[in-house]
Amino acid sequence: MAIPWKKGLTMRSGLILGLITVALATGACNEVTSGKTGVLTFTPDECGEVGCSLRDDLAVGASMLVSLDGAGRQVDLANLTLITNAAGVLRVEAVKRTALTSEWRVTALSAGPARLIAIDPAGHEVDYTSIAARAASAIHIEHRSGNAVGPSARAGFDEVWTVKAGESIDLRPAPFSGNVRLTGNVAYHVDVDKKLLAGLAPGSKLDHGELTFRVPAGEYDAAFDIPGGPLLRLLIVAQ
Repeated sequence: MAIPWKKGLTMRSGLILGLITVALATGACNEVTSGKTGVLTFTPDECGEVGCSLRDDLAVGASMLVSLDGAGRQVDLANLTLITNAAGVLRVEAVKRTALTSEWRVTALSAGPARLIAIDPAGHEVDYTSIAARAASAIHIEHRSGNAVGPSARAGFDEVWTVKAGESIDLRPAPFSGNVRLTGNVAYHVDVDKKLLAGLAPGSKLDHGELTFRVPAGEYDAAFDIPGGPLLRLLIVAQ
């Protein structure tokens, strides 16, 4: 059956593509969060989405980059250390610390609420913000670019996507809890058809959900799972 590529997007894939197009057109800015005491700002990045926000729950097993900055005043960022009040929920690691830059990798270890707290060399709290982690219950595909229609169903697979053969396609697995899209750069365990692997775009990081490819007509399967979490069995049908 021929696929009406120009008009054949499903409501879900069309909505996702529309949101991504709008985000790209507006610069897809990460959301800056002011600390509770008004001294610092906390800005997330590298969260696996087009734009990052600390208001979104971080998927267990996923990470994001958090940068500190002064909120309208000069702050010696080199003197700040970012910690958490919930070491069982989050792991916080320094990435880059200078007088002008303070970047930290925040990884969710388990579900729950937590605070990110900036302290000075004496251990005194300078500012803080809240964050929450949540376990993913499912992985779904987000359609970033290229002619693709889905998801549809077939026995043995969780999602089936029909794509245009020979065209560059960008599909991304994403963590969900129910209908809620979780944030974070997820380290997936991946099992991919060798034929699909051969069609990957150079530099694609499959274990971080970067599934950008160009393949001839045929069927290709892949599986993504979050260790200790959900599994997605994906079938790509190229026509």
